Amino acid sequence: MRQAREMVTRGAEHFQDIEDRLEGLRAFLLGDRYSVILVETSKVNIRLCTEIMSSLPLHVTVLDNGLHALDRLLHERYHILITGYEVKMLNGLALVAAVRLSHRGNQNIKAVLLSSQKQRLFRRDTDPDYMIPRDARFPENLSTAIQTCLAQLREAAV
Repeated sequence: MRQAREMVTRGAEHFQDIEDRLEGLRAFLLGDRYSVILVETSKVNIRLCTEIMSSLPLHVTVLDNGLHALDRLLHERYHILITGYEVKMLNGLALVAAVRLSHRGNQNIKAVLLSSQKQRLFRRDTDPDYMIPRDARFPENLSTAIQTCLAQLREAAV
């Protein structure tokens, strides 16, 4: 905080050093856990998703607004993005595309799209990694997708 105040007093316009220090502190606090941002409007689906993730080494941030999630994803590092297709202000597919095109640190985030409709992915660079339909196998499919994301993250860290 002191450094930020000093930089503002000097008239600085860029605060990358402070952002880097905050990111280091956040990584330290996470420890061996992975950070997940869950963007969903349905309380039932939020509860179901958080129950599925409860036994995993995850720190979950829950938001119900795609635009607010985009703001967080542009400024904070996350490992996995799980988003409903139909969320406030910015739908899930647009959210994933915006993050992928941002080149702000989360462009390669593991992204999971939850949808009540059959969505066709076009295999573009901006598409989510997984699309999970909300059907009878939703809990099993979401759990498998998250486990696969974690395995890929662990493998990439080695």
